[in-house]
Amino acid sequence: MNGPYNKQSGAALIVSLMLLLAVTALGVTVMNVSLLELKIATNNRDAYDSLARAEAALRIAEDQVRAVLQPDTFSWGDPDHYYAHADTPVPDPLPADPLEIANWDAFTAAVTAGGDRFVIEYLGCRALPAGAGECGSPRPAEYVETYRISVAAQDASGAARIVQEHYRRRVQPLSDPNWPMAGSVPVPQVYESYAWSMR
Repeated sequence: MNGPYNKQSGAALIVSLMLLLAVTALGVTVMNVSLLELKIATNNRDAYDSLARAEAALRIAEDQVRAVLQPDTFSWGDPDHYYAHADTPVPDPLPADPLEIANWDAFTAAVTAGGDRFVIEYLGCRALPAGAGECGSPRPAEYVETYRISVAAQDASGAARIVQEHYRRRVQPLSDPNWPMAGSVPVPQVYESYAWSMR
């Protein structure tokens, strides 16, 4: 049969296959973009989750610092999560840098109910007004104590987030009639500053 329809020689089949290939490539590209966006969204969620957990651990550590009216009552030198800088009267320094997650197995840390860890470092006491030097013993009437709280939190993927906070509290003179008291001891006024480092 030599009719007019036999002269196409399969051109429609070739065009159809080319269109099918283009549509398939487009579908694979869309699927890859969707998977990438899902991974980005999951990573963002995990990062926010670990940051929220780190902040919750910071609040627990702050409550422990607030509960201590004098840092002398911390058990320096004992195997616990309280440490004192090498320049303080009773040094008990951290044996490793807490900003590196690999170092957290080198020292004792407190563990929250969620499994996150924290340590509290006493960095020292400065007499006020500024320039008056170290506190010494007995304590001056007005002074500022400084602590550093380090937290290691892990997100759902196991990636670590490390957060540090420098925590300062100021104690005013006993002669200030407007200053809140706990018995005969002035209640420390708390000043906070944050130095974040997430790794």
